[in-house]
Amino acid sequence: LNPNLAISGLYVTTPDWTAKQRLNLGGTIPSWPEWSPNGKWLAFADGNSSNTAFTADSGTNLWVVHPDGTALNQITLFTDGVSGFPHGALWSPAGDALVGAGNLFGANGLWIIPLNADLSDCGGFPILLSTLPGDAIDFAGSIIVAPPEPNILKLYIRHDTNGIVVY
Repeated sequence: LNPNLAISGLYVTTPDWTAKQRLNLGGTIPSWPEWSPNGKWLAFADGNSSNTAFTADSGTNLWVVHPDGTALNQITLFTDGVSGFPHGALWSPAGDALVGAGNLFGANGLWIIPLNADLSDCGGFPILLSTLPGDAIDFAGSIIVAPPEPNILKLYIRHDTNGIVVY
């Protein structure tokens, strides 16, 4: 979010920080990057501009890109000055949707943005998650999936030579 456009942008670095690569993202000034669960994509918000104050709270549209800067795809296209995702979005645990706090269609809340099979565009209409009334939701934290219960009973069905075995 540096106002110096020569150095602002999204960078990917080695774990030991000895090398970095600035991603070529065209005219977007990215904020709130988020790795996909498989590590093959980055999601980020745009909407920051050198014409306005640089802030981490002005994200509008969601984008995805490979960590080498290829396959840059715009997921949302808000132009009304009201709709958008100020703090970007997280990946769903399955990596097939983005989840973020935002304003869409005049409604504030947590939204799921389904992605198509190749993760290059919306895969359906956004879904507003049900939340309790209260203050506006402006941030979505991490998504952690609980591990399976260790003592859940399981039903196994096997086709045997002489019939079906259920145990």
